[in-house]
Amino acid sequence: MSSIDSVMISLGLEDTVPGCEEAGDYREYPILAEINTWLQDNANAKDRELFNVDHPASLQADIWAMSTGNGGFCLDEFLEFLAKLKWRHPEWAQVFIMQEHDERFTVYNINELVGRI
Repeated sequence: MSSIDSVMISLGLEDTVPGCEEAGDYREYPILAEINTWLQDNANAKDRELFNVDHPASLQADIWAMSTGNGGFCLDEFLEFLAKLKWRHPEWAQVFIMQEHDERFTVYNINELVGRI
């Protein structure tokens, strides 16, 4: 099992739910609730959840991040989980993973993950 320190997810700006335009409004992206649940259950992150990095910086990207707990989780299982989700626009979504002792993030494109499953 890998020790994953940080997870970031970038979603397409046009992939929001109509009526939820508030920056950082979790309801914008229902898929984030599913990802949060998985991370809380599998990444020793019971007291953590993804937070919106954009608010209040007004980035031209919608980025959500969390620091995971000690003990790590299976990266392959997480990527498989992400690939099976019902993404509205998988071609716009990316996941950035930084493992323990890494100096940079590894980037995974969701549409490429979906193609592998």
